[in-house]
Amino acid sequence: MRKFTNALLAGLGLAARVRKRFLYIFDELVKEGESVRTQSEFLKHHWTKVNKAQDRFDELCTRIAERANLVTRSQFEQLNKKIDKLLKQKRSG
Repeated sequence: MRKFTNALLAGLGLAARVRKRFLYIFDELVKEGESVRTQSEFLKHHWTKVNKAQDRFDELCTRIAERANLVTRSQFEQLNKKIDKLLKQKRSG
């Protein structure tokens, strides 16, 4: 029975190590990509298309959230601020 537990723990350890390593490599690749983007005239010139695509994607996500009656992060934060304000008023009043 101990072998099963050890195998499970080893698998969890492996997953944790792979995750750490992946995040490190991912961050390094992002840095390298940023460097290449700033050095390439072609990419500098065409990067606006990427930004526009990102903006359209963000707008699409917002519309989907609205249609599904989901709360956006900014709406959630506004609601939290209102709740905090009401709680402070109640405590002081």
